[in-house]
Amino acid sequence: MPLAQFEFSVNDLIQALEKADLFDAESQERLLKAGSAHLIEQIKQETNRSTYNLKWISPKLKAGKIKRNKNGDYYVTVTVNGKNERGERLATIAFVFNYGRQKKYGLIKGQYFWTRAVKTTDKTISQVYEKELNKILQERGLS
Repeated sequence: MPLAQFEFSVNDLIQALEKADLFDAESQERLLKAGSAHLIEQIKQETNRSTYNLKWISPKLKAGKIKRNKNGDYYVTVTVNGKNERGERLATIAFVFNYGRQKKYGLIKGQYFWTRAVKTTDKTISQVYEKELNKILQERGLS
């Protein structure tokens, strides 16, 4: 039961790195870490704007390990880790607060904090990647 999916196509960025022979595991990892950190920051900002007290989510946000999908592309997931005192998964609770719950189960109006964070990140992620790419190029003496 994942929260809103976030994908960003970095084809132009990948092609530029490949041309410079810089598209290696290290550069991919750095870009993914920068992107996931940016998404986490956006989620934190959105939880602070919520009408519910969702500040408890911020310290529980975590980017997972960098993995490869079936096509060999690297990816990383961002989730809410842990359980509450009743043993309920915090990711499930965050899901309910994001999308809401029907009246017959105890009405919770969806806050869409995660969804808004993903949309905001989608608009700004290219700047984050560009900044990280410039750092990589500078460190390797190509900028």
